[in-house]
Amino acid sequence: MLELFKRYGGVTNRFSVLSTNHLNQIHAAFSPVDLMGVELILQGKEAPTAKAFTGRARARPAGETPGSQQR
Repeated sequence: MLELFKRYGGVTNRFSVLSTNHLNQIHAAFSPVDLMGVELILQGKEAPTAKAFTGRARARPAGETPGSQQR
């Protein structure tokens, strides 16, 4: 995917980063130049910003998490 971006340009690539460990692995595997066309979206518990509170998450009662509903 990154090679195609280098060759043709276009839309910025987005990587969802779910933990600090994953972020460290990405930085170890790719150089800053490799990541020029990549937007790293920090979405783990350690992320500095919260995910958007929309859709099903907004409709869920306070304190309820996905999968906590008993059927």
